[in-house]
Amino acid sequence: MDLIDIIKEFSAWVGNILKSIGMGFLEFIRFSFQQIWVLIIFLILGIAAAVFLSSTSKAYESNLILKLNVSDSYAFYELTKSLDARIVSDQSLAERLNIPDSVADNIVSIKPHFVIDENKNGTADWIDKKDKFVETKNSVRMRDRLSITVRSKDLYSFPIVQEGLIYFYSNNELFKAEKEIRIRQQQQTLELLQREIDRLDSLSNFDYFRNPINRTLKVDSQAIMLGEKPKQLYYADIANLKYQRDSIQQVEEIHNAIVTVIKPFTVSKSPVNGLFKMLVICCAFFLVLGYIVALCLKFRTQIWNFLNEKK
Repeated sequence: MDLIDIIKEFSAWVGNILKSIGMGFLEFIRFSFQQIWVLIIFLILGIAAAVFLSSTSKAYESNLILKLNVSDSYAFYELTKSLDARIVSDQSLAERLNIPDSVADNIVSIKPHFVIDENKNGTADWIDKKDKFVETKNSVRMRDRLSITVRSKDLYSFPIVQEGLIYFYSNNELFKAEKEIRIRQQQQTLELLQREIDRLDSLSNFDYFRNPINRTLKVDSQAIMLGEKPKQLYYADIANLKYQRDSIQQVEEIHNAIVTVIKPFTVSKSPVNGLFKMLVICCAFFLVLGYIVALCLKFRTQIWNFLNEKK
């Protein structure tokens, strides 16, 4: 068998496959026309279901991004997952978040997600909403960031839910203890830094003033300040310590709570289960169901005989 024969056989095989697909498509069209009324009935049911669901159970969704000032994202992730159960053994969702029952009843879901840092540079790059991310050498889950996606039936309840989540985290006993330890350590560090700054500043003044005479030397009519040089040696150390002190104070003032809101809830007025989306989902589902029913009707005799044989 030469190359030409192989090409001919392959072309014939491809032609047969295309012919079978074409015949199957034509048979599908013919079957659809035969069962058109069954399909129309199910399509109408799908439209009705979509209109009903989109008008009676609208849901809105938004995500909140937090900076975690204590513990890490894994602890906050597991704690937030417990909220999605809606009701725990001894407390309702409203009690845990300290929000009205009417707001809690409208919450559909609360989902935590890790924030991913692609290049390990401390910058948030994307949110792992599918929770399928696997850490690599250069891509990691951020330990001090967490995204929380909330779905609610009430468009205007998200600010209340946000305050409820902050309340929930802020009243966790473990997080409160870690916060107290962090604040105490920061205060101790600030005191040490300030004492060291004062000590270096005193030493620089002492070196400068201990020999006020003959602080200048003239060389070729140019004055060289001998007394300034020792003082300059302290400037870099003092400046570095002040930078550390100011950085700690800034963190203490800005991130003094257990969590800091980086991105608050921003909600679109378009529901996640709008009419168009529900039409696509419901019509597709009911059309598939309609074809199954149509097949059962067409082959009802064979199905009945098969069932009787089994008995």
